[in-house]
Amino acid sequence: MDPWSRFKPEEQKLALGVVDDFGSSLELETMFSNARERLSQLIPMEALALCVSRPGDALGYDWVPFGLSSSFFQHYPEVAPHDFVRSSTTRLPNQALRDSQMVPRDALIRNPMYERLRELGQPIEHCMSVSLWVSPEWHGGLTFYRARRRPFSQHHQALLQWLTPRLARAIGHCRTFGETRTHAALLRAVAERQGAVILVRGTGLDDWTPTASATALLEEWFPPSERVAGIPQEFRTRLACLAKRGGGLDDGPLVWIKRDTDKDLKVTFEPLPTLGGEARSWLIQLEERRLSIPFPRSWRGKLSPKETEVVSLAFLFWDYQSIAEELEIKLNTVKQHIESACNKLGAYNLKRLMALALRDS
Repeated sequence: MDPWSRFKPEEQKLALGVVDDFGSSLELETMFSNARERLSQLIPMEALALCVSRPGDALGYDWVPFGLSSSFFQHYPEVAPHDFVRSSTTRLPNQALRDSQMVPRDALIRNPMYERLRELGQPIEHCMSVSLWVSPEWHGGLTFYRARRRPFSQHHQALLQWLTPRLARAIGHCRTFGETRTHAALLRAVAERQGAVILVRGTGLDDWTPTASATALLEEWFPPSERVAGIPQEFRTRLACLAKRGGGLDDGPLVWIKRDTDKDLKVTFEPLPTLGGEARSWLIQLEERRLSIPFPRSWRGKLSPKETEVVSLAFLFWDYQSIAEELEIKLNTVKQHIESACNKLGAYNLKRLMALALRDS
């Protein structure tokens, strides 16, 4: 059953309101502050804290606490080795966990981190948390705290799980575009982003701005008869449907894939935060993905028959375990054949070997 259908109507209304709050600002603290009131109504608690890694500092965090003493976070490095919440949730990223799923009750009571909170006059009896890992650029976590002996329920856990990808996207926008202060600045920041992307803005969705690499992909994948002013009619139709149903950060990215014989084009439609009451803008990301890599004829005399067989399957993007099962050989044998082929052809890994194959085909 869809988790959403299990939520009460008033919970659904609050959850959608929280998601709207997630998209209300590109400043992390402001965004989280806007969401705090409805979050506390949706999942009752006495305190909560959001932490997000600092750009370029894997061990440094920006903390946004509510209901917790700031002095605790100043001394957090002292008790960090005893942080069972972080150690538990990072093993299961993007999965909400209750404290009973992290440590036994007696271990929680004796934990040095929670003893420090009690020393500060903020006894914590229960917590629920999720570790947010979306990209190599940043990670973070959100934790709910209760001072009363009232554990968070599985239902609360389901609510937090539903919110998790929406919060992760909102934080991602804050981290990527956090220096912008106006909607125009946001659009300029996106336009400067490397990669094949298209910006769409305007109430009528009539302002389309593709990057140079996006334009090249559109010309390769769509004949002129399928494009209007350079943009595929398929894109316009799909985006119009999304906008009509009020697509927002709650909906998240919508993915459409156009397939060819040996490759496909992944098209992701992603809503951007609304700022200053302006109409919602959209980011369309294009990614060309090969379904197979051709095996150059010139290589056949350079590799053994078994190496050729293993590499050919790897060029179909099979994982090593699948190759081992198909050829009825050990996993280490697959790795040895790949390594041997790379050595013979002057590649330092399989990815480089694929690049050489494309060059030599």
